[in-house]
Amino acid sequence: MKSRAMRSTVGGLLSVLVLFAGCSDDDSNDWQRLVCDVQSVNEGLPLISAYLNAGADNLIGTADDYQPIDSVMVIFHARPYGSTIVLPEDGAFSWFQVETYDLYWETDPGAPVDLTPYNVMGGNADAMVPVYEEAAASILVVGTDMKSAAWFVDLYNGVTPSFQADARLVFHGHESGSDEEVSLEAGLRVSFIPVVSEN
Repeated sequence: MKSRAMRSTVGGLLSVLVLFAGCSDDDSNDWQRLVCDVQSVNEGLPLISAYLNAGADNLIGTADDYQPIDSVMVIFHARPYGSTIVLPEDGAFSWFQVETYDLYWETDPGAPVDLTPYNVMGGNADAMVPVYEEAAASILVVGTDMKSAAWFVDLYNGVTPSFQADARLVFHGHESGSDEEVSLEAGLRVSFIPVVSEN
């Protein structure tokens, strides 16, 4: 009698555990056999995005002035889900392929510019990340479309004040040997200012 009651209790507990396990996000990156993480974006530093680079002489209006575009280096790292999973370095599922990225702008309250028209969907990213190792991809954050916008010219001319925004990055890819898409998220703080220099 006692063992039958005990079996019922254990069976009930197992049912509850299975129910809760079913509620987890099994499609997320952290539940994959090969887990790919964003290790760093721009070496962990915020990005300074200026309308003009005044060059090495730090003087505006000289021959070494130029308008920069702003890209950052993103470092990815791949690892097995857990210590019980063995992924041979040259095995079928031992690489993670990063293929595209989305960029969503989130401005601070009171920011003078709405950056959401510059969100990027399906931008190209190309990195093959081997298990236990790292790989890098360069991501364009502020391109010529933003630098040539009227608000950026106003920023340079002092009409619009400098401001900051967050770039939320979502990378999409899959492990080798599978076409199941996995998403990885990261973020980057960006400061928009009129001028920088080489020094």
